[in-house]
Amino acid sequence: WEKVPLLCLGTDVIVGFPGETEQTFAECLQFLTELPFGLMHVFPYSPRAGTPAATFPDQVPTGLAEHRAARLLHLAEEKSRQFADRQIGQRLPVLLEQSSPHAEGWTDNYLKVRLPQQPGLNANTLITAEIVRHLNHRAVLGTAPQPCHPSSRKEP
Repeated sequence: WEKVPLLCLGTDVIVGFPGETEQTFAECLQFLTELPFGLMHVFPYSPRAGTPAATFPDQVPTGLAEHRAARLLHLAEEKSRQFADRQIGQRLPVLLEQSSPHAEGWTDNYLKVRLPQQPGLNANTLITAEIVRHLNHRAVLGTAPQPCHPSSRKEP
């Protein structure tokens, strides 16, 4: 990530898998805290009939798994906010998905961008927008849209 600062590093995390202890959860939390994830999909394990894991010993109580998932979701939101903050001031390509009531789309590093409605901002259009601030942990506000010329984009 030091070599590619605009990279969005993402991961999926299952919390409360059978055998998870306070110590293994703490180690997982520490590991996730240390890495610059921009996107974390966190969900509690739930047993599925007919799967081997459903019969494993040391099942984690549902309430405990949900509590641990909530802790990681809080971390995920903070990590996403930090990632969005690092994008402020960048000019990034955005593929617009909608144009009304406001233009909205995604950057190539998986950041949701909202733009003020302007003529010419249509869905399925690739533009370049400057990221000016984040609206929440996964969306940012962009301005100054221009047609995108991907071949002219330079990596830092």
